Amino acid sequence: MEVEQWLAKVTRTLIEMRADDEDRVLLTVSLLQDTAYNWWINQPASREDPPAVTWPEFVQSFRDHFVPEAYRIAKQREFLLIRQRWGNEGKESVADYTARFDKLFAYRGPQFQDAHTQRIHYLESLKPLFRRQLSMLNWNNREEIYQAALRLERADTALHEEGMQREGNKRKAASLPEGPSQLSHSRRKPNQSNYGATQSHAGSTRSVPNYFHRDPCNKCGRIHPGECKVHMGGICYHCNEPGHYARDFPKRGGQGRAQSEQSVRGGGGRTQTGQQFDNQPNRSNHQQGGNAGRFNRNERDRGQGSQTAGQPRLFSMRREEADAAPEVVTGMISLYHQPAFVLFDSGSTHSFISTKLARTLGIPFVRLGQNLRVRTPVGDTLIVDSVIRDCVITVAGHEFEANLILLPFDEFDVILGMDWLSKNRANVDCYKKEVSLEVEGKGTALFKGTKKLIPGCLISAVKAFSLIQEGCEAYLAHVKEVQEKKIEDVPIVREYLEVFPEELPGLPPQREVEFDIEVIPGTAPISIPPY
Repeated sequence: MEVEQWLAKVTRTLIEMRADDEDRVLLTVSLLQDTAYNWWINQPASREDPPAVTWPEFVQSFRDHFVPEAYRIAKQREFLLIRQRWGNEGKESVADYTARFDKLFAYRGPQFQDAHTQRIHYLESLKPLFRRQLSMLNWNNREEIYQAALRLERADTALHEEGMQREGNKRKAASLPEGPSQLSHSRRKPNQSNYGATQSHAGSTRSVPNYFHRDPCNKCGRIHPGECKVHMGGICYHCNEPGHYARDFPKRGGQGRAQSEQSVRGGGGRTQTGQQFDNQPNRSNHQQGGNAGRFNRNERDRGQGSQTAGQPRLFSMRREEADAAPEVVTGMISLYHQPAFVLFDSGSTHSFISTKLARTLGIPFVRLGQNLRVRTPVGDTLIVDSVIRDCVITVAGHEFEANLILLPFDEFDVILGMDWLSKNRANVDCYKKEVSLEVEGKGTALFKGTKKLIPGCLISAVKAFSLIQEGCEAYLAHVKEVQEKKIEDVPIVREYLEVFPEELPGLPPQREVEFDIEVIPGTAPISIPPY
């Protein structure tokens, strides 16, 4: 690369001097030093005066010696495969990509000789987000594409910074202390419980117990509201009656938390979402109070409380558990030509993308028409208001489009719910871990997910925490692996393996052994005096 730059600089200077071919060779030779000059004096043409070589011949010989053919082929291939770096490869601006393109342009192959082919190659090598928008227009020259890509980059950066600022404001608002002073204009009474919160919702005032911001009980070590009932024996924590536990509460199917969960569990997956609209008239007081919590404060801060559509609930599982869970399908797909770990869940009404992945890939997002509440496994309520429209994903070699809501989760990159599955007429075979999708005009695409077997008795830590909160009994077991010793493990036996059998049946039996020392007849008894 330095040789080409030096030749270009010398040629530009000679053109400005208006030197002819003969003078160009003489002037260039005067600039050669060290290795380059030694190369020249060994050339047959250098022994004549003036040198018997034209300027094009000199340049070709110089380039052949100092820029080997293998190097030129490598650079030619690099130009052929050039792509703007983004995602895991790093973040490369349009200006840096263009500069790299121009440096490699001198090594272009014969297929890139005309301006149209060069322009197409420059456009196709841009990052997918820019290429997708710019390829729909006709361009007269490469400079127009470059200027348009710069404008897209500035707009994308502005959107990204705006999204980061909104996320920072949400985190700042979520970190504020909760209590009646933030939720309503009424003052806390002196005898009001520290863990209760009074707030206004739908024209009425209710007490909202804060289940997940309380110290453990001193008697049982659990986190629960009200009086500890562990000393009362096997009673239900829900109705305070004996004979059953809270998880088996017979009247629970039509009210309270069970009604809330019933409305969202449409599929088998544990990562589920479901709509619970604020204007639902028959929702019970327990459900309404339990879901109000943190959300109303954030709603009021945003001034958009009336626009909130509903509350999807999100039940999380780890990646290893999802691989073996019988009700969901997991695997790898491609998101804008980058690998992504996906969860196909028919129990989710929406599709989501990890905010971390979206930020890494630099995908622009837009605001939702209305806010959505997502309740996390630990009881927190997240407000999501951003979505990536028409996101290109590749499943089983076919490209699809999906509207992915941004949500902060780590175990998966993408969650594809019922909105996407129904749109593409998906058939989910949880037993075979396969998903078949209808591709318009191309038949059916079959996605084969990850299939990993683990014992069915295992549950996630989040599920265990939820069951303990409901009053289920938990036991802590300590298991120690005991290894039986082999005959080779005994040191003394290992030295005399030929004496001992392969398996020792046990200890030798107890028996009397007669022992005497034979002496020559007439020998006097041996007597040893004591000391």
